[in-house]
Amino acid sequence: MKSLKLQVSLLTLSRKEGCLHVGFRLFSAAAGAETICDILQREYGASPSDAPLVEADRERKPLAVPSIRKAFVEETILAINSIVRETPVESNAMLQEQTRPHSQAPENEDPNMRSSYGVYRLLLEICTITSWMDRDTEMKKFQLVLRPTQVAWVLKVQRDSAKAWDFFSWAARRTGYAHDQHCYANMIDLLGRSSDYSCLESLLSEMDRQHVPHNVIMLNRLIDIYTLKGDAEKAELFFDKLKALESQPNSYVIKSMMEVFAKAGRCTRALELFQVMLERRHFIGIKSYNNLLESLSRNGMVNSVLRIYGRMKECGTMADSTTYGILLGALGHAGMPVKAMELWAEMVQQGMKPSLEAYNGILAALAGCVKAPLQGWPSEADT
Repeated sequence: MKSLKLQVSLLTLSRKEGCLHVGFRLFSAAAGAETICDILQREYGASPSDAPLVEADRERKPLAVPSIRKAFVEETILAINSIVRETPVESNAMLQEQTRPHSQAPENEDPNMRSSYGVYRLLLEICTITSWMDRDTEMKKFQLVLRPTQVAWVLKVQRDSAKAWDFFSWAARRTGYAHDQHCYANMIDLLGRSSDYSCLESLLSEMDRQHVPHNVIMLNRLIDIYTLKGDAEKAELFFDKLKALESQPNSYVIKSMMEVFAKAGRCTRALELFQVMLERRHFIGIKSYNNLLESLSRNGMVNSVLRIYGRMKECGTMADSTTYGILLGALGHAGMPVKAMELWAEMVQQGMKPSLEAYNGILAALAGCVKAPLQGWPSEADT
């Protein structure tokens, strides 16, 4: 196994740097994914041995190993299996290993001494069982006591929101068990990523009935979920709860709230959050500026449009063709031809290609000159 020492070193380094996925990919490049777990268990899960293992050696009880190294091996194996499941092609050996039914533990074996790897893998298989009664039978068969940390892990690696929600609901009804905040946070995250808003509403109602408090992580995730959905009312509800915790919202949350208020036509709240971002010197991208400008233009607030555009230039953000289209459209509907012509000249000077909205805006602004000619401009009678 000397040829794998470099890859193992990279794996250890990536773990310390918080980049486990990168390390696993590098390790997989050196050895097939189906052999990684066997290599780690043989070389690092027990005392290393240069002699090849025969079948009799595999059945022999491994020697004692430091708990820190054992924990690292178990964590590594779990993460590797999770990555392999996400890849489109699975090796036959790994697939057979994961689908092989577990044999019942010996009667004299203490369930608490069973490796966490085996317990977590068993819980993943139990999660795929549709019948709650069959799940209870499996738990009783292997003498497993369900813990919140185990449920939180299953919910974190599960990709099917329907299976995860069913497993979450089944676990909550087991005698002597109660979800912790990590379980609720992982379930919220999965339902949000799956856009399963029906189950999410049921989960939030259940949390209210159980008086489960919302922590900062939950609230930030809920704000993100409902801003992406475009539900300004729900997003504002959790935004206010976040501020009630005396936790200062980060720039991403404030920007998301500003955009969802802008899209909902609640320009006053959007402008308030825009001012907060300026005071805190948060970065505001061109997309956020365009969303805000479009909302203000749609609601006829042309003076606010020009003011925001002025602040945008002061902050050094360059306008794009979308920005000029929104500005010219606002000026056109407001009947401000002089300002529209100045903006058009600025756009051309910047080398921007006029968009359809920009043409419509400048034409609408100039059309107003027919009814009220500007000073020095020829009237229809003069022509």
